[in-house]
Amino acid sequence: MTEAFHRNQLSLSLGGGGLVYSLNYERLLLKGSPINYAIEIGAAYYPKNSGFSTVWLPVSVNTIFFQGKHHLETGIGAAITSDTWKANERIPIDGSNYFGTLKIGYRYQAIGSRFVFRISFISFFETYKFFQRQQNTMFSSRSNEKFQFENEVHPWGGIALGYVF
Repeated sequence: MTEAFHRNQLSLSLGGGGLVYSLNYERLLLKGSPINYAIEIGAAYYPKNSGFSTVWLPVSVNTIFFQGKHHLETGIGAAITSDTWKANERIPIDGSNYFGTLKIGYRYQAIGSRFVFRISFISFFETYKFFQRQQNTMFSSRSNEKFQFENEVHPWGGIALGYVF
């Protein structure tokens, strides 16, 4: 008798790509012997007075290593937000409404079980452009106006409980 094979997963994440929480769907695309590939999309909604962007849509391509019930998981993707991010109280001229993401974590998924537990470390990568005014010299009243670009990395983590079907 063979085990039923399930390609779909629904999970609730605390932390992770949705920042505070997210509801996620994952689809296993390629099943290999020691390595599997999946795509994951999630959604999170926050009230306008929360201080966060209202909508977060984390999307990632995941690689799942090892057979058995203990797995290493890596992923690359983006967290798309509904608002332009205003980092460090600076107002960006051409800000982005997404963060690049990289994750590495542990996945517990026993063969034949429908339960999945995941814990991961995730980094958000942010690039933004803002307008900077500087005085040319201390004797001149004219200012030098230019655009500046900055990159920031925001370390984060997450825990997820899921159901495969």
